[in-house]
Amino acid sequence: MEKDLPRLDEFLAQLPRAYSYAVEFRHPSWNDEEVLSFLKERKVAFVSVSSMRMPMNLGTTANFVYVRFHGLEPGAAHDYTRAELKPWTAHCRAALRKGLSVYAYFNNDWNVRAPKNAKELIEMITS
Repeated sequence: MEKDLPRLDEFLAQLPRAYSYAVEFRHPSWNDEEVLSFLKERKVAFVSVSSMRMPMNLGTTANFVYVRFHGLEPGAAHDYTRAELKPWTAHCRAALRKGLSVYAYFNNDWNVRAPKNAKELIEMITS
């Protein structure tokens, strides 16, 4: 779905206020400063995505950070290298230094790569 801020605003207005929310976009038209400002005003997290389909955007718009790892080449069968995790490690460390919570979800689950990659990211962040 292409960028449509009025539609997103209408959707967010319907959500219970007692929870925190994160939005993951799947169309590049959402990847701009206007969207980041919009989400920041509403305290909704912009989900940073590691994917071949979306450009990397490390925007922080809420009091937590959410990262989705969909896999690079060849998608959900991708096994992340330390070099590929390095920019994400820096992003997560910077958020933690600011007192933000960090959530990361690995969806590269073909060939059971996600658990290993998640452990490696945790090790890199905490070392």
